Amino acid sequence: MSSSSSTPSSSSSSSTVHLTQNYHQKKFNQSNQIQEIQEIKDNQIDQEAQDQIGLLSNQKIINKNLIIYNSSQSISSTSISTPIHSNSNFSSWNLILEILPSLIFSVIGGILTGELLEIVQNWLAFIRVPELYILLPVLMNLKGNLEMNLTARLTTSANVGQLDKPDQRRALVLGNLTLLQLQALIVSFFASFISFVLGLLSRRNLPSLNRIPARPGKLHHWKFNNALHGGYHECLLVLAAGMLAASLSSAILGSLMSALVIISRNLGLDPDNIAPPIASSLSDLMSLIFLSLAASVFIKYTHPLLTTLILGILISSIGLNLLVTAKNTYVQKYLAIGWLPLFIAMLISICSGLVLEKFITQIHGFATIAPVLTGICGNIGSISVSRISTALHSQNRLEPIHQVGSILMLLSVAILSGFASWTSSTENNSKFNISFFLGFTLCAIWCSLFSLVLANVLTNQLWNFGYDPDVYAIPLLSSIVDLVGQLSLVLTYSCHSKLLGH
Repeated sequence: MSSSSSTPSSSSSSSTVHLTQNYHQKKFNQSNQIQEIQEIKDNQIDQEAQDQIGLLSNQKIINKNLIIYNSSQSISSTSISTPIHSNSNFSSWNLILEILPSLIFSVIGGILTGELLEIVQNWLAFIRVPELYILLPVLMNLKGNLEMNLTARLTTSANVGQLDKPDQRRALVLGNLTLLQLQALIVSFFASFISFVLGLLSRRNLPSLNRIPARPGKLHHWKFNNALHGGYHECLLVLAAGMLAASLSSAILGSLMSALVIISRNLGLDPDNIAPPIASSLSDLMSLIFLSLAASVFIKYTHPLLTTLILGILISSIGLNLLVTAKNTYVQKYLAIGWLPLFIAMLISICSGLVLEKFITQIHGFATIAPVLTGICGNIGSISVSRISTALHSQNRLEPIHQVGSILMLLSVAILSGFASWTSSTENNSKFNISFFLGFTLCAIWCSLFSLVLANVLTNQLWNFGYDPDVYAIPLLSSIVDLVGQLSLVLTYSCHSKLLGH
């Protein structure tokens, strides 16, 4: 009995132990699974946390870089884009005091140019080579465009602070001067050749050399050139005289204008108001002087071989200036741009030259009055272009267009009216000619208004289309104003003559 009873108890206890072991095994497995799940969750959380930390660190780096970039932009905009003359300190009186002397200086330069043109039109070179009449306004307008482009670039650089450091200033000035030489030589070559061809096509019977007074000075030479007649020697003369005049005047006037811009900056004056009129008037005067002297020397005293040698040296210097300009980081970009407006201006100026050639001998005093009218009107337009362009480049200066335009208009009309009063008195033995005065004043008002409106529209439209107004606006403006001014002056003289019954 006892053995039988013990057997069930032992079996039950073993089953109990087995159940307990199974229970603990399940608990152990469940705990392992829970631990594994927890480890997986922890790993996922750690990975997400690391990813989030990485994103945050990357974001911090990005924000730091943005802060550094914005700081550098702020510093650069403060040091470069802030002009010394902003809209907040704009003063009409200061503007008048800065502009009026330069405009008066340009009037004096225009009068001297006109008086000199009245003299040199009787020189042997201009009588024997009428192509010089076509070349002269082209060269004057070309040189004015190049010098005013130079001053526009330098005044913008000055007003945004790029001329304050000596090393940067030296590189900018030298680069601009070599670029000026390169542009002057290339465009004057094409202008001289086109003027020669047009003059040849419009040529009539020329007076013989023995009936022409030898000016400026009667110095006989055994190499006197008598075999022009529109051939190779005359073409050589026009090319050499035009290129030599352009090169010499660019070298002298470019240096003067660079110095003027730097001095104006150091004195706290706005070079936008001072430099363009002086550049234009001096350019006209110096171009006329150098062209007249070069042509007179070449036609009277120079052997064709020497003229050919001079022309060869000038053409060779194009390559040298090209090399120097290409190595200058400040101006090398201008080698690929800015040529189109120069050549368009050259073609328009050729039309002005044809007008001058036709009417300079028909209208008394045309050579004296035309440079003053077109010079003043072109100068106020150039001032407007330069100021608007500086404001657009600065981005934080708003140009008071209407105020500046009104002041420029009043100054232009007042100066030209005074010039008309002086001219009408001197032309009629101190008797004031009221009809000429009124006609010329109306012509001055029209030309001044046309120049200012064209300057505003042209500058803003070029900027909107992505073109630099310092490069593209002034050549187009000055050439168009020259042509419109000369045609308006011819119309004024015509109406005046009809009123007087002449």
